[in-house]
Amino acid sequence: MISSRYSAETRPWIAFHPDAYEVTVNVALSDDASHEGGRLLGVFGGAVLPLLRAEGDATVHSCRLLHAVSAMTGGTRYALILFFDRRARAGRRTRWSTPAAAVSKGEGL
Repeated sequence: MISSRYSAETRPWIAFHPDAYEVTVNVALSDDASHEGGRLLGVFGGAVLPLLRAEGDATVHSCRLLHAVSAMTGGTRYALILFFDRRARAGRRTRWSTPAAAVSKGEGL
């Protein structure tokens, strides 16, 4: 879980990326109308689309969605981001689920 604060001075934008975890829940803690820029963007069918949200709205997406945050130009944007991943419980080894002892031995990498 991550609490994020975006502003033109502190964290002006985030480049397009997929997430490392299976599912991401991004909760808007501020309304899009309360700041300038800082829109959550997603790539759908080859097109970049804004995901406009009011305070309290949650966006849920898979790790396969390329997404970004556009440049902040005024105000402050707040978000609560939660990550969910069942791969570790299913026994699949990933760089996030490999036991520390195995990593120290160089296994599972």
